[in-house]
Amino acid sequence: MPELMKIGTIRRPLTKDEKDLRRKNGQCLYCGRKGHFAKDCPIKIKSKRGPVQKVATNASVESENLKHPSCREGLLLGVTVDPSQSKHLKLGIRVQVKKNTYFKKALVDSGTTGNFVDAQLVRAWGISCIEKTTPETIQAVDGKLLTGGPITLQTVPLTIICEGKNQRKKHKEELILDVIRAPQYGIILGLPWLTHHNPEINWVERKIVFSSVLCKEHCLQRTQESEVRHSYIATDAEKEVQLPKQYSSYEDVFDEKEAENLPPHRSYDCQIDLVPGGILPNCRVYALSEHENQHLRKYLDKFLENGFIRPSKSPTASPLFFVPKTNGELRTCMDYRGLNKITIKDKYPLPLIPVLLEQVKKAKIYTKLDLRGAYHLVRMREGDEWKTAFKTRYGLFEYTVMPFGLCNAPAAFQFFLNDVLREYLDIFAIVYIDDILIYSDNENEHVQHAKKPLADLRKHHLYCKLTKCGFHVTTVEFLGVILTPQGMVMAERKVKAVSEWPIPKSVRDVQCFLGFANFYRRFINHFSQTVAPITKLLRKKEKFVWSPEADQAFSTLKEAFSTAPVLTHPDADRPFIVEADASDVAIGAVLSQRNKDTGQLHPVAYMSRKLNEAEQNYVIAEKELLAIRDAFKEWRHHLLGAKYTVTVYTDHRILQFMSSARLLTPRQLRWMLFFCRV
Repeated sequence: MPELMKIGTIRRPLTKDEKDLRRKNGQCLYCGRKGHFAKDCPIKIKSKRGPVQKVATNASVESENLKHPSCREGLLLGVTVDPSQSKHLKLGIRVQVKKNTYFKKALVDSGTTGNFVDAQLVRAWGISCIEKTTPETIQAVDGKLLTGGPITLQTVPLTIICEGKNQRKKHKEELILDVIRAPQYGIILGLPWLTHHNPEINWVERKIVFSSVLCKEHCLQRTQESEVRHSYIATDAEKEVQLPKQYSSYEDVFDEKEAENLPPHRSYDCQIDLVPGGILPNCRVYALSEHENQHLRKYLDKFLENGFIRPSKSPTASPLFFVPKTNGELRTCMDYRGLNKITIKDKYPLPLIPVLLEQVKKAKIYTKLDLRGAYHLVRMREGDEWKTAFKTRYGLFEYTVMPFGLCNAPAAFQFFLNDVLREYLDIFAIVYIDDILIYSDNENEHVQHAKKPLADLRKHHLYCKLTKCGFHVTTVEFLGVILTPQGMVMAERKVKAVSEWPIPKSVRDVQCFLGFANFYRRFINHFSQTVAPITKLLRKKEKFVWSPEADQAFSTLKEAFSTAPVLTHPDADRPFIVEADASDVAIGAVLSQRNKDTGQLHPVAYMSRKLNEAEQNYVIAEKELLAIRDAFKEWRHHLLGAKYTVTVYTDHRILQFMSSARLLTPRQLRWMLFFCRV
C-alpha cells in the first residue's frame, strides 16, 4: 500500500506506445506532466538546497525573480493559473512575521511539488527573503508558465500555526516557502508538506487531522488561553471570514445583493439646508485618463442600475475625482467643498473616541460589524437630491442616496445608528459612524448580545460586509487601536506608518504628520514636549527650515511610537494615581492604576500639551500645579466621584502645602477653588 497522500509516487511501467505518445506531446516519461524531462522530474528527484548566500529585502521580490537567465527546470504547480476552474482543499493558518500574526487560508495540493507564497503577501507582511542557490522554473498543471520568471527567492523560516475548531491543541511548525506570483492562491502547501506531516484527510467533510507520530511529538502543542484566536492584522483582501453557525438565521444581513437595492425613505433621510443667499457652486468637466474613464463608466452603470444616482438638470454641480485604493483600484469621490460652504451645519455630535473605547472595560470577547456601503444605506431627503449633482463627460447626475463628502453625512449617519441601537449603547455595544463593536464577558452571553443588533439592522434594512467583520474574537482592531481584555495598544499598521513616515519638506507635510500622530498622543508620554521642535515650524512668520532639533524630535517620536506601552482599561473599583510633570515648554501627566496581582503601576492614559507664551513665564511650581489641574480636567470623568482617594505624585514638595498657605496669588486661588470643586 502506498503511504497516505503520496499521490502519483506509485507508477506502473509505460508501454512503448505510451512513451511515444508522451514524447510527441512533450510530456515527462515519469510523471506525465509537461515542461521538463524525466531526468529533471521534480517528483522523481528531490532538489538539494545549498547554504544561504544573500539576504534580500521584501521590496525587491518581483525584480529579483527576473534576474537569472539560467535556471533549473523542476517545480510543478498542481493547480491551474485560473483558480475558478476547480475547487480546492483549504487550511486556515496563522503566519507569525516578527511581532505580527497574519491569518490566511492556504491551499493544500498534493499535485504541487513545493511550498509557495505569493510575492504580494511577502511585501504586504514584510517577510524577509533569501536568494535560492539555484533558480527554478515553475509550471502549472495546465502547462502555463507562471508570470514573473524563475523562482529566485525563498522566505526565511516562518512560524506556521494551524488551529482548528474545538481543538485543545494547535499544530505549530517552522516552514520555508518559495516566493512566486500567485495572488489568486496566496499560500500553497504542496506534496513536500503533505509527505512530511502525513495528515489524515477527510475529503467528504474537507477536514485535515494531524495524527502522525512526527506531528504528535514535535508539532502539536496545547493552546494557551492568552493566544489570539483570530488574526486582527489580516487586511480586508486577505481575510476569509465565515458567518458563525449561531448567526445563520441572519445571513440576509450580510447579503451583498440586498445591499445594492435602493433603501426606503425614512425619518433619518439626509437633508441639505442651504444658507440663505449662498452662491451655488459650479465646475467644469476635468479630463480623465483612459483607466479613469473605464472606472467612471462602470461606476455610473452600476449606480444607475441600482437607482443610487439618476440623470439631473440641477443648477449646481460639484467636481468628481479619483483616489487610488491600497489594492490599486480607484475610489470615486465627489468634491463637495463648495456645497459644504453654503450648507447649514448639523450639530449632532460624534462620540469622543477615547471615551468610546473605555466603555469596553474588561470585556473578554468581541464581535465587530462593518456596514456595507455605509452612507449609501441612507436616502437623500426628497427634494434635496439636486443639491448633490456632479458633472462628468457623460452628463450631469445626482444622488438619491447619501454620498460621501457631505459635511453633514457623518452626523446624519451617527444619529441614525445611535437611534437604531440606542438600547444597547455602552451596555454591550459601541458605535462610531458605520463601525459597530459588540463586547461581552463570556461566549454564551456574547451570542445573545450579538443577535440583538443584527435583528435591528435587519429591521432597518442595514447590511454588513462580511469580509470586514470579525466574530467572537479576543483581540480586535477598532478605530485605529487594538483592544484586548488586558488593555489597548496602537494598531501595528499605524505604528508602521509613523516609522516609515518621510521627513516633512513643508508646513503642509508637518501638518499631515502631526494630524496623524496627535490621534495617538494618549499612548505617548511627554508627547507635547517631544514634538515641540516640530510644532515651531508651523509659525506663519518664520521660514520653514528643518532643523537638527526637529530631526531629533522626529526620530524620538518614531521611537516612542514603536515602544508605546499597552494602556490598561480603567477600573473604577481600584484607586487612580496621577503623576504630573512640567518643563519649560510643555506639561504632561499619566493616569495609572496598580496591577491587582503584582502591585506595579500600569498606565491608563497619557496627556500633554504645549505651554503658551504667558504660561512659559510661570514659576516652576505653578507649572507643576498647572499640569495637575489639566490632568484633573482631562480625566474628570474618571476622577470625579472616584470610590478611592486619588493620589497625586509630583516632584515639587511645596505643592503639598499649597492648600494651607496663607498668601496665594489670584491665579493660585482660582486653581485651588477648582480642586475644591473636584
